[in-house]
Amino acid sequence: PVALTVAASRIVGRKATGGIVAMTVTELKTLLALVIGDISINADLDIGVHTLKTDRVEESLEAAGVTIDGVELKDGKIPLSDVNPDVDLAMGAHNITLGAGQTVDGVDISEIGIRRTITEMMVYG
Repeated sequence: PVALTVAASRIVGRKATGGIVAMTVTELKTLLALVIGDISINADLDIGVHTLKTDRVEESLEAAGVTIDGVELKDGKIPLSDVNPDVDLAMGAHNITLGAGQTVDGVDISEIGIRRTITEMMVYG
């Protein structure tokens, strides 16, 4: 056995050529063929792709003209009185329509439909 000094935040591995070494993060990413988008959904993407996060999108889109399943949002939310629990609160896909002037990263997306699959649960007391 040969002693190998390994610095903090390193991993021991064998690259395509050479012996066993303490690899850097960059070398490990190369070995695993990873891109930043594979590692963290919230990471800055370095591959020229913009991702629209749709978590709780109905509460963050407050502009007039935004609808979910045809129901217009009021103050960024769908009023419970406008929801049909037999249809709207079932697991499934929702169609979100944006009003004029909606942008993501400065790009007008008002003509783009967003399809989002979510799971919702309603508790009746």
